[in-house]
Amino acid sequence: PILTGRVVDNAGIIDAATKAALTQKLADFEAKGSDQIVVATINSLDGEEIEPYANRLFRAWKLGQAGEDNGVLLLVAQNDRKMRIEVGYGLEGTLT
Repeated sequence: PILTGRVVDNAGIIDAATKAALTQKLADFEAKGSDQIVVATINSLDGEEIEPYANRLFRAWKLGQAGEDNGVLLLVAQNDRKMRIEVGYGLEGTLT
């Protein structure tokens, strides 16, 4: 998927009002402390394990601030019924 904002709903499971509210909450959170959170949904992992997929997506999107590595990716694979929270190294001590 292409990074289009703080909420990337490729699976189409988040309604417009919820997406708008969630986007605003994530923007407010980032403004308060600079940590960046992105929520992404996909239909399927197409047989791939979720951990390497999420890690690759996290790195491709370059989440978090440069030098801080303070990004978080919440990935939901709807049809596979899997979810993963990928955390940048800068937040590992805080979130893991």
